[in-house]
Amino acid sequence: MARKRSADMLTIACKLPQGLHIPLPDGSVLKLHGTHSPYALAGHGMTDVKASTWNIVEDKFADAAWLVNELVFAMGDKDSAVEKAEERQGEKTGFDPVDPKAAAAKGITAAD
Repeated sequence: MARKRSADMLTIACKLPQGLHIPLPDGSVLKLHGTHSPYALAGHGMTDVKASTWNIVEDKFADAAWLVNELVFAMGDKDSAVEKAEERQGEKTGFDPVDPKAAAAKGITAAD
């Protein structure tokens, strides 16, 4: 039987490859799943988080690039999070693999 989701929960989508560990004021750490997680959908790790905890994260890290650039974002339910993740799937994170052909065109070569 599926567990009923509480109304005070959000689905957090994280496009960072290894996820993100966010320190909280109470000394705990919020661990978000990343792109390489078994919980990834549409190139984003999906983690359910209490809305009250996410509000703390948004207040504390309002200027963080990962939040401002929506590499990590919150939605009210999993379906909405997956839909937005699908729209943002092609966005670059800065952690993307290097294209060897494009690097060679810029004069970058492999080390010996």
